[in-house]
Amino acid sequence: MDVILDIEPEESSEEKKEVDANMIERYAILLYGLIHQRYLLTRNGLRVMAQRYSNEHFGVCPRVYCYQCPVIPCGRYDEVGAHFGTTFPHLLFEQYPDLLPNIKPRIYQPRIFGFRVSERSKAGPQMQWLRIRSEEQHDEPSH
Repeated sequence: MDVILDIEPEESSEEKKEVDANMIERYAILLYGLIHQRYLLTRNGLRVMAQRYSNEHFGVCPRVYCYQCPVIPCGRYDEVGAHFGTTFPHLLFEQYPDLLPNIKPRIYQPRIFGFRVSERSKAGPQMQWLRIRSEEQHDEPSH
C-alpha cells in the first residue's frame, strides 16, 4: 500500500529497500500482464481492440497474398507473463465476425523472368503438391 501511495517507510536499511524494490517491480510486471490479459477479454477491451485492429494499429501482414491485411497480436501461451494469451484473438473474431479478412488464399508461384521455377529445382517450391492438395480438399463440400 505504501508503494502505491508513494509513502516512504520510516525506518529500513538501504539494502532492504533495494531488494524490496526489485521484488515489487517484478511482481508489478506480472500483475500488469494479468490485468491486461483479463481486460482484453472484457466487452470494453474487445471493443477497443476491434477499433485498433480496424485502424491497423498493429500493422499489416508483409506477405504478398495477404494484400495488406491487418494483423492482431496473439499470445503463444496461456502463462503468466504472456500479456495477450491465446484466447484473445479468437474471442475478438467471434464477437466481431465482420472484421475477418475476406481474402481467397493463393499459393505463391516463384518466377524468374516470368517463368515458373521447376518443382525439381533445388531452389524450387518444395512439397507444393501437398499444399495444393490440402487446398483442394478444403474447397470440396463435405458429405
